[in-house]
Amino acid sequence: MNHDHDMTGLTVGDRDPELAKLLDRGLDAYNFAATGTGPEDQAEFSVKAVDPATGEVVGGITAWTWAGLLGIDMLWVHKDLTGNPAPEERENPRRN
Repeated sequence: MNHDHDMTGLTVGDRDPELAKLLDRGLDAYNFAATGTGPEDQAEFSVKAVDPATGEVVGGITAWTWAGLLGIDMLWVHKDLTGNPAPEERENPRRN
């Protein structure tokens, strides 16, 4: 779904892989020049946690590093391992 705003030159819509690549290249060029770093200073990685008894994935992260920084894109831990009940299982104080 896209919606053009002809008067402003804006298009709002679904994820645009070509735009994402253009933005990524532009930000990299700016940041590399500003910090003296390069592509060798960045990486993407993931960590997957598997229950050895069942082989089931019970958690994980996707993340990136850049110039000594770490950014976590996504983090998920199976609800049985969080120590917190799922929202539907929590006690609602308004019901009391």
